[in-house]
Amino acid sequence: MFDVGKIKKSTIIEKPWECVLIENYLEVKEAIHLSKKIQSEFDWHEDNHPDMKGCVKISDDCENFEHFASKDFCKELCTKLGYQLPEKYLVNQTNTWHIQGASLPPHTDMHCLNNVNKDNNENYTMCVTYQLYLPDTSDFPHTGLWMHDLVNDADDWRPKTKQLPCLPGVFFAYANTDKSYHSVPKQEESFNRVSHMGRIYW
Repeated sequence: MFDVGKIKKSTIIEKPWECVLIENYLEVKEAIHLSKKIQSEFDWHEDNHPDMKGCVKISDDCENFEHFASKDFCKELCTKLGYQLPEKYLVNQTNTWHIQGASLPPHTDMHCLNNVNKDNNENYTMCVTYQLYLPDTSDFPHTGLWMHDLVNDADDWRPKTKQLPCLPGVFFAYANTDKSYHSVPKQEESFNRVSHMGRIYW
C-alpha cells in the first residue's frame, strides 16, 4: 500500500522550517477507502485535552499502518531530513479524527519529547513528527496545517506563512525544533478530518 521510495523522491519545503511534503503517499481513492475503514473499525475515544474542545477523537490502533513503524520507513525519513537514525529509537503511532469546531493554536511538539522521556525513563534528544491526511473528502484542502515563522515583531511574532493541503493521501513530516511552530485552523465545515500520525524519537 505504501511506497517508501516516494520519500527518496520527495521535495523539502525549506521555509519557514524544513518539512517533507508528499502529495500522493496514497492515491485519493485508496486514502478515502482507508479513512472510512478505520472510522468504522478502530476503537475511538474522545481526546480530553482542553485544546481539543470536545471535537477530537483518537485511536491507538495501528492495523494498516505497520509501514510507519518499520525501520526502512524511519531510516529513510530521517535521512531525508538530514539525520542519521541510530540503532536505538522509539516510534509512537496514533490516529486522530477531527470534526466541526476542531482547531489547534500555534505550538511545537517539543513537549512530546519531554513527556516520552519522563514516561520511559529515557533521554531522547530528537523527535520527528509525521502525519498522513485521511479525510474522507477532497473538498476542504484549506483546513490543513499552517506553518508559522518566528519574527521580531511584538504584535505577531509567529505569523502564518505556508499552509499544507488537507487532502486524502497527503503526507508530511518535520523534525521538531524551537522554530517548528504550527497550527490547525478551526474546522468550520462538517466532515471527517481523519489522520494517521506518529513520532520517531532517538
